[in-house]
Amino acid sequence: MSEILEELSFSNSQLNVIYYKAKEKLDEAMKNRKAMLIAKQKEVKDIEVKIEEVEERLMNKEIEPATYKKWYNKLSAAKSVLFHEIEKLSSHINEKMSRLEKAIPYLCNLKTLYESLGLMGKQKLLNGVFKANLIFTGEQLRTPLPHPALMCNYLKTNKKGLLFVEQPSSNLGESPIRSEIGTITYLIANILILL
Repeated sequence: MSEILEELSFSNSQLNVIYYKAKEKLDEAMKNRKAMLIAKQKEVKDIEVKIEEVEERLMNKEIEPATYKKWYNKLSAAKSVLFHEIEKLSSHINEKMSRLEKAIPYLCNLKTLYESLGLMGKQKLLNGVFKANLIFTGEQLRTPLPHPALMCNYLKTNKKGLLFVEQPSSNLGESPIRSEIGTITYLIANILILL
């Protein structure tokens, strides 16, 4: 198992590509978050204006206190929801980037990570690396599908006779960083859970 994980580990050049692609995606996400944050803040201001209008109508006796209370409660609830969304959008993307930077070195040495974990951690790591069952046939390990991001490294293990994929993925021609069924982010997320 250790040898397989060592062979499946990413090289430094692969990790550089992964890191820069992930950084691009996080930067793009940050821009989208800022735009959404601005839109939500505008919605809050609009609701505050509506609350003031309802209060003014009450003061001018244009509406009944019951109507005021109904609209005030609706608008306050909407404002509260928006504040919660703003809080979520305001969470620091830098924290996500630092978590990514923390996980990346482990992708370079899956063997060391595996050996440092307890039984539950080892199982979680293997579930992340091998998308389906991992079967030992006495001399060789078999799996229907390793993580798509690791397919290029799987070829090394196959050459050495360490791991055999019984049903090769039909997505071998796709980029493992962008594969819909197994993004590199999913693998990184599994590693972050273990840390």
